[in-house]
Amino acid sequence: MNPDVNIRIESDAVLFVKDPFVKIGTQEIEFLKQKVQYSHRKSIRLCMHRDLKDPVHEMFILHSKQAYIRPHKHPGKHISYHVIEGTADLILFDEQGAIVDVIPMGKYGSGRHFYYRLNEIYYYTPLVVSDFLLFHETIDGPFKPFEAIYAPWAPEVGEDVPVNQFQRELIARVDDFIRSVQ
Repeated sequence: MNPDVNIRIESDAVLFVKDPFVKIGTQEIEFLKQKVQYSHRKSIRLCMHRDLKDPVHEMFILHSKQAYIRPHKHPGKHISYHVIEGTADLILFDEQGAIVDVIPMGKYGSGRHFYYRLNEIYYYTPLVVSDFLLFHETIDGPFKPFEAIYAPWAPEVGEDVPVNQFQRELIARVDDFIRSVQ
């Protein structure tokens, strides 16, 4: 299935729309679901902005359940998610890696929060619960490589054994956190 938009492929995980106006529908989302299977990160983004220098970056991001998003933060930027499909727990951490909050995310009508915006700087990561998580993300541009700060207490992407252990421990920590605030 091909999308109904012209796409420039930046990598197996990053695509840019080349059209002068953008329309996203079921066909484009199904295309992303097919492509994410071949992404080394098990995550793919379709960028609505034209290039990395744009002052506002809007993306449709699809994470599979197997995706590991290393906890990170974006100093000096505002970020928001609007969930379209799937469920995840968005985890906010302090500087030492303690969980500050767990935001259950899901599409509108799911009983979970469908939108969030970070106005303060926290490390964060989504922990995907469903097979896929599809959301619309908006963040201040321009994008500069290495501007995201990754949590030093979390393993790097690609370190399979430490990542798997971190993910298992994080699931248990989230469960403990949720029980402690109920």
